[in-house]
Amino acid sequence: MWRCSIKRCHLCGQSRELVAGHIFPAFVCKKYVSDVDHGGGFLDLEGMRVTNRQLKRAWFCGECDNEVLSKTENYAARFCERIEGDPTTAHIYDEHLLRFAVSISWRVAKGCMEESTSQQEREMLKKPSRRWKEFLRDERPNILPYSQHLFVVFDNTGGLHKALRGAPFFDERLLLSQVGPLFLVGLLDRTHLSLKDIAVWGRSEIDPAGGTLSAISEWRVGENVTEECASLFGQHEIDTTRRILGMRRRGR
Repeated sequence: MWRCSIKRCHLCGQSRELVAGHIFPAFVCKKYVSDVDHGGGFLDLEGMRVTNRQLKRAWFCGECDNEVLSKTENYAARFCERIEGDPTTAHIYDEHLLRFAVSISWRVAKGCMEESTSQQEREMLKKPSRRWKEFLRDERPNILPYSQHLFVVFDNTGGLHKALRGAPFFDERLLLSQVGPLFLVGLLDRTHLSLKDIAVWGRSEIDPAGGTLSAISEWRVGENVTEECASLFGQHEIDTTRRILGMRRRGR
């Protein structure tokens, strides 16, 4: 981890020496998507290539990166181990899971706003990003209406869970991040949702106080996913599986 000059930390706001931290957790790269036999390469869905270069940004001071964010990542790593060991059982989670999901969505949104998105797209990301940051800074007790939703997917046949991705889908008004087996959705807007769709989203929402969660076996429209999101997830699965199988055929 290299350090840079004194700048304002994007989380705590203090002028400190910043470090180049991971956008996606290192444990996901190591456990789920690294091809250790070929130099630690993994499938980068954004660049559509195999790479061993993990995405890093000098956004945070050492304290925020190593304590605030790493604490949630360590919790997520342990949670994945538990649920992978017995995916048919509902496992208990606590408030750290929501903080992990928020930190991922926030970092992905930050990266997207720094890239060449339009002004309209940046505006759609700005309010959720601000609310998620304030929650991580303990300045707000909740993140509503920009809720976080989690689906756990283990696919030992096709290897769907062995990929990294983070991107906004502006037509659907959500941000989808895949960090290994964790499919995280941050809602960017709720105003277009019907009452029925809001009820469906409520079933996957991460409870700030904690709850139970297990891996899902299939997408069921109207039960665990909305029709609109099912199409998005379905295409994501097709694209990801195709690229993973292509990587395997090329001897990676």
